[in-house]
Amino acid sequence: MPHHFASDTKSRNWSVDFLKNRLHQKLKPRAILALNPAGFGDMLRQINKFLWVCDFYGYRSKVFFDDINERNEITVSEFFDKLNITNDNLLSDYFDFNNCVSFTRFLEKTKGGKNPFSTFYFRFDPWSYNTAFNPELQENFQIQHPRILDAIKNSEFYAELIRIKEAKPKPKICVHVRRGDTARVQAADVKSIINDTVSPDKFLLTQGVFLPYWMEKKVSPDFLKRFKPIADYQAKLKEIKNNSPHEYEVILVSDGMTKLAQSLKENYNYIFKDCEICVLEIENTLNVEFDPLLKEVDEYWIGEKRTFWKSIMNAASSDIVISNSPAFVKQVTKGLNLDIQFVKP
Repeated sequence: MPHHFASDTKSRNWSVDFLKNRLHQKLKPRAILALNPAGFGDMLRQINKFLWVCDFYGYRSKVFFDDINERNEITVSEFFDKLNITNDNLLSDYFDFNNCVSFTRFLEKTKGGKNPFSTFYFRFDPWSYNTAFNPELQENFQIQHPRILDAIKNSEFYAELIRIKEAKPKPKICVHVRRGDTARVQAADVKSIINDTVSPDKFLLTQGVFLPYWMEKKVSPDFLKRFKPIADYQAKLKEIKNNSPHEYEVILVSDGMTKLAQSLKENYNYIFKDCEICVLEIENTLNVEFDPLLKEVDEYWIGEKRTFWKSIMNAASSDIVISNSPAFVKQVTKGLNLDIQFVKP
């Protein structure tokens, strides 16, 4: 009579279960989502939502992007590659734009019998952010999908992050000051480059040059709320230091004034004393806003040139992040158990 060892039986059972699972996956219809060009954090949220929805309704899922969509100094493909989001795990290299529908119509595709050999193509448009799904799914959307976590944990970004986090000599605070398209500078603070005909009371924004009254009228309240003055960040930093026994390393990161400088030069060049002034000189002058905070930090990374990954790495390896706009860093680090405390200035 033949004898079977337990380990052999377990191995065969695992092989059978593995083959059954592969066959089950193959019999699911495929769904491919074309991402809506947006900020990197938003694109990760689109992927996360889509993966959870496909799991729930029984689809094999991949995502596609076909827009270079440069953010800061890197492209979407460079961003995904750094996080190990590739064609081997989450990305598709093909999308049928002639036979696609909005992601808001996903639920329509779940009705009736699903052909296992079908492929459905969806576009994630702005309305898709508010598509209503099962309450159980709504809870899952707050959790990073295991496929995204698996990709990131096997990335060079994560390996470098863990190395930096373990090697830091003392607790770290990252002060993240969002400026970019939300930047706001008063003409009086940069009068060295501003034409004397421009009222010193006016504010310089990417949307225009306004007196305070007109800024409140012309610019949406939601947009204005994204701006926090440097003094607020200083006050929060002081509060944390005063209430803690620790000595901290403090890093400042910001997208700085690049977008504001470019917008003013391209659209409002008349405000400058020298109409031939270059964007770099405008940007450097606008950056004086950061001077009070520079005295309180050990290191800083400001601007949108060659600072992107340094900024993310510093925030992700910190113990405390002071930020009025932490959504992007939260999305990248969600589920990685990095124990970061996010506080508002």
